Amino acid sequence: MSVSRPTRGVPLPSFWQVLGIVAVAGAAYWLWQNSPRQSGPADAEGLGANLRGIEELSDRGADAIPDLVAMLSSSDRKSRYLALQGLGRLGERASGALDAVCDALRDDDREVRSNALWAFTQICSDSESLWPTIARMLADPDAGIRESAAGLLDGRTTHHIAWFARRQPDALGRRLLTADESRQMNQTALAMIDSDRAETRGLVIRVVTAQHSLHDDPEVTAALRRLLGDSEPVVRASAISALGKRGVARVEEIHAGLRDADSRVVDEALQSANWLGPEAVQIMPDLLPLADTIPDFNLPALIRVLRLDRAAAKMLLRRLVRRAGSPEFQAPIRSAARPDPAARQEWQNPEIRKRLDVVAFVMELGAEPTEFRPVLKSLIANSHPELGKLAAGLLTRFDPDEARRLAGQMTVDIERDPNREGDSPSMRSLHVLSGFGPAARDAVPLLIRLIDEDDQKRPWIAWYSIVALGGIGPDAAPAVTCLSSVLKRLKSVDNSWVRGEVVVATLGKIGPAARSTVPVLLEILDQAPNSEHEAARPANTAAAQSYPVQYDRVSAALGRIGDNSDRVVARLWREAAVGRPVQRRLAALQALLGLCRHGDPIPSAFLAALDDESVDVRLVAACLGQVEGDRSSAIPGLIRALTDDDPWVVSAAALSLRAIGPAAVSAAPKLRELTADVRNRAPNGIRSSHHYGLASLRFDPGGHDLSRLSVTEAARLALESIVRREGGEVGENEEGG
Repeated sequence: MSVSRPTRGVPLPSFWQVLGIVAVAGAAYWLWQNSPRQSGPADAEGLGANLRGIEELSDRGADAIPDLVAMLSSSDRKSRYLALQGLGRLGERASGALDAVCDALRDDDREVRSNALWAFTQICSDSESLWPTIARMLADPDAGIRESAAGLLDGRTTHHIAWFARRQPDALGRRLLTADESRQMNQTALAMIDSDRAETRGLVIRVVTAQHSLHDDPEVTAALRRLLGDSEPVVRASAISALGKRGVARVEEIHAGLRDADSRVVDEALQSANWLGPEAVQIMPDLLPLADTIPDFNLPALIRVLRLDRAAAKMLLRRLVRRAGSPEFQAPIRSAARPDPAARQEWQNPEIRKRLDVVAFVMELGAEPTEFRPVLKSLIANSHPELGKLAAGLLTRFDPDEARRLAGQMTVDIERDPNREGDSPSMRSLHVLSGFGPAARDAVPLLIRLIDEDDQKRPWIAWYSIVALGGIGPDAAPAVTCLSSVLKRLKSVDNSWVRGEVVVATLGKIGPAARSTVPVLLEILDQAPNSEHEAARPANTAAAQSYPVQYDRVSAALGRIGDNSDRVVARLWREAAVGRPVQRRLAALQALLGLCRHGDPIPSAFLAALDDESVDVRLVAACLGQVEGDRSSAIPGLIRALTDDDPWVVSAAALSLRAIGPAAVSAAPKLRELTADVRNRAPNGIRSSHHYGLASLRFDPGGHDLSRLSVTEAARLALESIVRREGGEVGENEEGG
């Protein structure tokens, strides 16, 4: 995006002050390791004397500099190490010793060089020396020192190099370099681009591409193109990746990357192809052979590019069907037999995600049910029940009749098994059953009975049954009374923490038919927090724990149930208030998107959330175009959101402006500006990731997947709606109002 929102945050603690303490501790440990072994007390006294001596010497100020510099010439490395500690403690007062400290950066001892780098940053504030000296350390023989130098230059450490330039913080606590200083720093790093060390060349790429404001710097782009022919595959891969993310990768460069002999380069070339936008169709001929040869772990990257040209991708349909049905693709995924309460989103398992991405794309391309049904059924039978559950959902969409038949068969198997042990086939079937959705509606009476039995020796039976009811959704309405009883019981007795959470989630998935449980859900929101669970939810444990308050799940359930009475809406606004944990606020705001009533003005709290510190909160607020009624008061805030540094927020804001229509014509100039930036052509999911709860966020109406949508596409959709009046475009002279 051409205009970026300032990074939000508060001043961070001084990492290098902490590092100084750590360095002293390191010196103490080093001395302990290398000093002659004596008795314990004598050893401790000798170590303490050394450290106290350095502190006392440093306390003398500038008068101590000659003695400390003399120690740097010692043949004893621990003396050199401690001398650097003393000089670093003096900071800028030791500027006269800077040449001696720079000499120590070339010391034979790794620990001395590391401490010299720390001392140098404490003493030097002149960018004329600071930039190139740290850049030269990118070529240090030690990987840790190279990484430290790179972190200072690209901002990955707690403090960027600007902190050492004594830059005064701005209103948000940031210490920033000017554009000229950033260019100067890039030039000093580029001086190391021809280093004999491949790791150094890779770090140079990282440093010079970290300055997003300089994404169009031709000198950096030229250097990256030189490295496309580097002898080391990892450098070539980094170079093509950087060119792609900067929006300057050429089609012929992607061509060459896809033909590279190293899979890492091929993978990064595939990733970069996503940034080509419409030009990606030109590389489709290179993708045809990859469908047979690319390793399974690279298939998702291939799929993302193929999605840019569905017509060409159909040429690969049979090959992809064959890959999906291969023994390697269908190989079992190991999984724990019983549910892991901490793994609330097990679909994030990369192996599961990879298989589902490929299978879903093959379905999108129009695979024949008779040909592809065996592939889905094989995945449903996989040893990993979560993969089976998600594959069942795909089968329900792909072949509803077969899904109903298979779900019915699993229901019979579950009912016939009297034991239902945690690792039994029937329990695996109960887990998978939730994936069939409405196709498993005939299982509802059995699931209610299993919950009512409340087998204390096998609590997982009730747990899986509740999850299955949630998967079935509105057709599980007959279970509301049973679930309400479970929820009330869990408030007063010890039980697994996850049982209460899953009951709440299931009531939400049943929807409006669960409205009778709203009073109970509101009571839960009013419970005092359990600090232990609020701080961090527990890992998988079989031990009984008291039921904690799952505020975010309750808010989400209320939103799905759809009760927009005054008491519910008011309570959710309290949940969304600034000061609450972000996850609670997000759930409440998402629920409120669907509960705000037609004709009511947009609440001021929603408008304020557009400028929230949390990017996720801003994202949900930017979706306020989904609220029906008069949204004109949101137009200024949504236009500001078009300058957000997160592409998801920008896309959501553009779609909201689209929903508002011609009344938002003042946003047209900014929307046109967004379409002109080549970086905005890439899908949002490629550019940045979001918390799993928002990763699949869809903007309705229209059902736009914000992960697959690009800023360019969202801006164009908005312009199509905003600049048309009775079939004609708004003229330039009308765009101001």
